[in-house]
Amino acid sequence: MVGCDGTRSVVRQAAGIDFPGQDTTLTGWLADVELDDPPATPLAATGPAGSFLAAPIGDGVHRLAGLSTATMHHGTGEPLTLEEVREQTRTLLGRDLGIRNPRWLSRYGNATRQVARYRAGRVLVAGDAAHMFFPAGGPAGSPDSTTRSPPTPHPVHTR
Repeated sequence: MVGCDGTRSVVRQAAGIDFPGQDTTLTGWLADVELDDPPATPLAATGPAGSFLAAPIGDGVHRLAGLSTATMHHGTGEPLTLEEVREQTRTLLGRDLGIRNPRWLSRYGNATRQVARYRAGRVLVAGDAAHMFFPAGGPAGSPDSTTRSPPTPHPVHTR
């Protein structure tokens, strides 16, 4: 069995695979939204109040990401509101880009974890079930399943 079921992996927990690491000490936010005034190209800005990113992700939606000194200690479970995204964007960028129609709003933390082992018997964990890292600057698309496990020499058959 391969567990690719996220950082709260039920498969990893059931297999008894340890997930040691560091807990969250700061948080940022993500928002997938439509913009009335989108930037012509992906945008990044940093300043004394924090950092801001905006990039198109398709179908007229942009991903906004922010790390603000004013909100960096909010809990990851604390709801993010559209008004907060607008306010933080104005603070970090100087304008709000006409943010509307949120598709997804979330906070993320800088917790970092790595499984103690990738395999326990017939169970293999990969992807976010095997690691957790701060999404800003992390190894997007980490090829765990191909680089961390031995190749399967024969097709796997189920009974």
